[in-house]
Amino acid sequence: MCGIAGVLSTHHPIDPSWAPLLSQSLQHRGPDGEGSFNSPPLLLVHRRLSIIDLSEKGAQPMTSHSGRYTISFNGEVYNFLDLKKKLHSPLRGHSDTEVFLQLIEEQGLHAALSQAEGMWGFALWDQKTKTLTLCRDRMGEKPVYYGFLQKKFVFTSDLQALQKLDLPLEINPEALLLFLRYNCIPAPHSIYKSIYKLPPAHTLTLSPPYNQPHLQAYWTLPIHPPSPLPSFKEATIKSEQLLKRSIKHQQISDVPLGVFLSGGLDSTLIATLMQEDHSKPIHTFTIGFKDKDFDESSDARKVAQFLGTHHHEVLLTETDAQNTIPLLPNVYSEPFADSSQIPTLLLCQKAREQLKVCLSGDGGDEVFGGYNRYIIGPSIWNWIRKIPRPLRSLFPSSLQVLKWTNLHRLLPFRMMDNKIAKLQQLSPSSSFQDFYLRLLEHTHSPNQYFNSPNPNVPSLAFPFMGKDLVQQMIHSDLLFFLPDDILVKTDRASMSVGLEVRAPFLNHKLVEFLFPLPSSYKIHHSKGKRILRALLEKRIPSTLYERPKMGFAVPLQKWLRHSLRDWAEDLLSPSKLSPYLNPITIQKEWKKFLKGQNTSTFLIWNILMFQSWKERQ
Repeated sequence: MCGIAGVLSTHHPIDPSWAPLLSQSLQHRGPDGEGSFNSPPLLLVHRRLSIIDLSEKGAQPMTSHSGRYTISFNGEVYNFLDLKKKLHSPLRGHSDTEVFLQLIEEQGLHAALSQAEGMWGFALWDQKTKTLTLCRDRMGEKPVYYGFLQKKFVFTSDLQALQKLDLPLEINPEALLLFLRYNCIPAPHSIYKSIYKLPPAHTLTLSPPYNQPHLQAYWTLPIHPPSPLPSFKEATIKSEQLLKRSIKHQQISDVPLGVFLSGGLDSTLIATLMQEDHSKPIHTFTIGFKDKDFDESSDARKVAQFLGTHHHEVLLTETDAQNTIPLLPNVYSEPFADSSQIPTLLLCQKAREQLKVCLSGDGGDEVFGGYNRYIIGPSIWNWIRKIPRPLRSLFPSSLQVLKWTNLHRLLPFRMMDNKIAKLQQLSPSSSFQDFYLRLLEHTHSPNQYFNSPNPNVPSLAFPFMGKDLVQQMIHSDLLFFLPDDILVKTDRASMSVGLEVRAPFLNHKLVEFLFPLPSSYKIHHSKGKRILRALLEKRIPSTLYERPKMGFAVPLQKWLRHSLRDWAEDLLSPSKLSPYLNPITIQKEWKKFLKGQNTSTFLIWNILMFQSWKERQ
């Protein structure tokens, strides 16, 4: 795992001071080494976090044996030992990057990509054709930003690199609206105009005369299930085989590794299968809260005791939160407001004290069907869609005069927090896609928090694919929520402290097998993760994992009304608010929040995270 950055310029020479500036800005992502490649018109910079082949033979940027290709690679190719057997030339060292680079040399980039399993964001320079290629892994675990600034093509794995250069960076109002709506900025947008995120499973190619990048998908999710369709038992056996293989590959490392253990289904299964491969106790890490309503550390402790792991705990207090929050704008180089970013960062800091690599359960909810919305979402939609559209326009106002106790008797499902407000937001939905995106929103009308004039909120232009509603939701999450929220949270937090986090559930062969399977293989008797539960129940007592899903939530509402109130009110004061934001509307929402009225805690957190980020720029 590393940090990459580069500049391609044909109109003006590249400032020689940029190489050390770029390298310094990425030091947190790669504290173990640095390197650069300067071959006009390209400058390529690399920071290294040494995981495999700790010697100088694994240093980057790395040039192929023939001298044709040079690569700056951030990530891991987990099946590199299998790929190594396919090579015809000897290698200098034993790093996964060198194996992958030699495979490109011998078979070409797209053949190499089709065989590689892993996570990556890399830049590849072809000296023969003078062509630059950027690439991002299939699931979006590793970031790649790119764009043109002052006729220079720039790219990086962290926006902090661009912030260090003497180049104009202007906030993109449309991206800010998306951020206020969803708490993250979906690809291909970034917080800056003219800077974009490379979508997962895509390459970008820039060839002479370097004025028009070409984007191309090299992988897509399969929609159709295998034929013949395996039985549930057969699907469970196949899933176990694929997951064990993924975990085995992801444990290859020249440095110590461990696993994040929350006590939930996902991390419990990863820890269980990982411990089965080891005769000595593995290291497990969990974070807890003094607020018992949010604390799962005792559950993780029981799992660790049963498995016999070497368990580490860190307890998060309000003081810890106060000390951590000022660090967030430096960790997340563009606005990001998933509040679980706070415990995630502290957990990564704790793990990094012991080792350099951790496995996680990221992706388990999306791949196996674990979110509660997969269970209640179709019920809500099927209820709403029965109401004629003209009558639905009256629905939001009518809800305001109903008490929840009466409304609850009318509805055939349990709802989330702020139930009436969420129903008001969902009722105008014109399609299931519109409904599902509204379900993920923190506000449907972020424009009201903007100063006039303001732009329209861009639509999320990805297809809803799948035969049933659950599959459509999972498809949406794999394209948007997973790469733009969950994986951003983990990557930025872990890399800020030089920790590599690997996600076995995101092996693309496992995803390809599970995604097209019927929803009944994922949700059964109003419970998600049916296959995952089947894998666990034969290994550990169900009392260790069968309990209500909590997620990685924090007592944010309580903190903002008490210990963090002064910090929040300072950022929300009219004198400090960004000129993009409307101080009257925001102050009104803040006062409603303090009174416990119907205002989203998450919307307030979104605004605060933008303000905190903007203050650091």
